[in-house]
Amino acid sequence: MFTTIMAVWLLTMVIGSANRMYAQSDIDTARIEAFYIHADSVCKYPPLVDTLRILKTKVIEGTYVTFIGYKGSPQVRIVAVTAIPLNNLKKQISLLPDFHGPFPYPGNVTSWGYVFDRNQDGKVDYMALLGGAAPYEKGDMPADYPPRKVTLTPDQMEYYVNHCQMIFNHWADDNYDGVIDGVIHIDMDPVRDWVMDQIVVRSTKFDGNFDEVWAFQGSFDNRADTVAYKKNSVPYRPIALPPSQITPDVFNDKTNVLNLINRAARTSGFKIGDFLSGTEEWY
Repeated sequence: MFTTIMAVWLLTMVIGSANRMYAQSDIDTARIEAFYIHADSVCKYPPLVDTLRILKTKVIEGTYVTFIGYKGSPQVRIVAVTAIPLNNLKKQISLLPDFHGPFPYPGNVTSWGYVFDRNQDGKVDYMALLGGAAPYEKGDMPADYPPRKVTLTPDQMEYYVNHCQMIFNHWADDNYDGVIDGVIHIDMDPVRDWVMDQIVVRSTKFDGNFDEVWAFQGSFDNRADTVAYKKNSVPYRPIALPPSQITPDVFNDKTNVLNLINRAARTSGFKIGDFLSGTEEWY
């Protein structure tokens, strides 16, 4: 039963991957919300992990920054930031969830993400960073689906597995000054261990203050209820952890990641055109 479910799930991923080609006229890179549509598809429908190759690795203050591309292409698609070097991508990086029994597992190394240089100035300005693996609620949850810790029926387990995917949080520097000013972040269901919403948090004046906060489920057309938040503190529920907050300190932390990647890219000799802008075909 579980083997059959997995076969169907993998076939769905492969078909989805084969159908996603992006032309320049199809992508708007101006704002995090517009670019997210493209980046989200890249995250959901990756190629096979066998196509990955390490382009360069740079050690910055004891941290390994590994630039990863696809075989046959010179451009960077993925960056990993790790305490140890990567030497076997097939074993260390998972582009789709592994399963430990029926439960999704994001792989051995989780500190990586897809990166983009939207304005093609040679610097990364958009990061879709891996946040884990979980089922994703798409507005089709059956009314009788049970809360956490309740044993699932075979049909419910099939539904669960078919909705599992890698989960990414999207961070953007929308005015290209090297500072993160927007995020689209997952928020878990308080009753079930599913991704319920994604929260958009932006500093539209680029002054560090959160002046745009809202949430959606599945697509921007399906907006959630108003997000209750305090000034510069937006609550959310992470995967398998207690409730937390999106704050300026969290933005600063991701700015540091962005700057580390760009510092490593610069000292590794990467230049304009070595990172995808998102306007070209992905595969």
